[in-house]
Amino acid sequence: MELNLKKHFNDLLFLPLGGANEIGMNLNLYHLNGKWLMIDCGVGFAYNIPGIDMMTPDISFIKQHRHNLLGIVLTHIHEDHMGAVQYLWEELRVPVYATQFGANFLRTKLSEFHLDKTLPIKIIDSEHVLDLEPFYLEFIGLTHSVPEMKAVLVKTQHGNVLHTGDWKLDPDPVIGDVSEIEKIKHLGDQQQILAMICDSTNAINEGHSRSEGELYNSLKSLIAGRNGLVGVTTFASNIARVHTIARIAKELGRKVVFSGFSLHRLFEVGKKSGYFIEDFGIISDREAKLYNKNEILVICTGCQGEELASARKIASGNHPYLNFTKNDLMIFSSKIIPGNEKKIFELFDLLAKRQIDVMTEKDHFVHVSGHPSRDELKQMYQLARPQIAIPVHGEFIHTKAHCELAQECGVNRVIQTENGLAIRLSSDLGRCEAVGKVKTGYFGIDGNQLIDLKSEVIRERKKLQEAGVIIISLSVNDSLKILGRIAISSIGSYPLNQDQESENLLRSEINNFLKNRARELDLHDGFGLNFLKKKKKRQKLEGSKIIKDLEKQLRSRLLKIFEELMGKRPALEVIIHLID
Repeated sequence: MELNLKKHFNDLLFLPLGGANEIGMNLNLYHLNGKWLMIDCGVGFAYNIPGIDMMTPDISFIKQHRHNLLGIVLTHIHEDHMGAVQYLWEELRVPVYATQFGANFLRTKLSEFHLDKTLPIKIIDSEHVLDLEPFYLEFIGLTHSVPEMKAVLVKTQHGNVLHTGDWKLDPDPVIGDVSEIEKIKHLGDQQQILAMICDSTNAINEGHSRSEGELYNSLKSLIAGRNGLVGVTTFASNIARVHTIARIAKELGRKVVFSGFSLHRLFEVGKKSGYFIEDFGIISDREAKLYNKNEILVICTGCQGEELASARKIASGNHPYLNFTKNDLMIFSSKIIPGNEKKIFELFDLLAKRQIDVMTEKDHFVHVSGHPSRDELKQMYQLARPQIAIPVHGEFIHTKAHCELAQECGVNRVIQTENGLAIRLSSDLGRCEAVGKVKTGYFGIDGNQLIDLKSEVIRERKKLQEAGVIIISLSVNDSLKILGRIAISSIGSYPLNQDQESENLLRSEINNFLKNRARELDLHDGFGLNFLKKKKKRQKLEGSKIIKDLEKQLRSRLLKIFEELMGKRPALEVIIHLID
């Protein structure tokens, strides 16, 4: 059922366009009295799409209502929450709200897109209420793997919604503040939370997520026992982890090498925001050759197996300055994001072939999550006491488990939502219901442009990837007689240059087809396409139209031949030039 906004003009609605039953692309909308609020605007990984590594949610729905969109509020700086701003903002052109650290990071990214002087960024903090009538927003600090993660309390006439963002309950977060759980407890005690929109990433994990402080001791012990070159790959945006590793390097007397542009960018933003105040002895990867292997520690990008990232270059022996060899060590201080398994295991294999030792979270304590496990979720429900629970930020298995946990915690109403589903939230006994759907989908980030993943462009790319392309070009006169030689090019497809018999078959088929069509159209010298074009305009019989029809018909006939030769259909282009 399509969402009827006139009917629900005065209702409080929650509507995710991305991030529901999937990892990444968090983009959430709230509606009240005809006005809209967006919380987060993120990207996600794309899988098995030629030329596309990242994608954004389709925002065509909210684009239609952008004149009523009050702003975009960012909970924190991770790419899955704010990485789409630079791609989508020009279609919306509304203020963006972020913490000081978030604003500093966003401006750095926007400068690469020449938007830093155009896009208005406004600073938020935990001390002030943001008035975006009919929404009044308060911000609550929660611990995550980056500083200044803010849950958003969306206050409305229908009740308050706690939008948690990403969080964990960590008593020793290394960088950033401890979660402000007393604020949440106060709201819960006063029964002031109508609904909670909550992180589901680790909802199938029993227990409590381990502390970043604990990880420090484990990583230090593992690195201290090594004599050669040590590398640690993690997400560049995991500021807490980068800080942990840099501290360990300093204590062990190793210089820190940042390898990867995004690491340098985050480090500079962190320093500007007051988070990297120690002198960690940072050197460039160019300078690494001036030191012995046991005098440096490399922090590099590429923990998800990305093709162009530093870890891949190191593993394949193609890094211009860092040469890892037998018995050196690469630590993966990260988890495998679902969908990235193949790329990561390819990376493991490359490292193994070069006899470089590998440590992962599967065999050593080298990573802690920035998200809540089940015990933390239970604690959050005890603190917040929401009447309604809507789990997001997780695949179906995670949100399903989260729904079951919320019910066990005594929540009255629990909804497992999906992208595009509008949910009405009501203070009337904590009622909630799905009231309609809107269009959703994905756009691939292709260089500096966005491409609809359902478009012809993507379909053609997949066809090219699977069976290559064959281009056939020929010139004819207006009686459809072939002039010169038929040009046949095969790119990544059937090797016609090695199969003269098949090539001759194609040429013969083309000749016969054109002769038959000329006969059917009664074309001959003196009465060709150009004659028809001049004499029969009232019948709209134009030579160019006939040529287009001929290209289409010939393509269809030739595809059948290629299907017999190859067992599948390549991308085929037939171009007929009409020579006057």
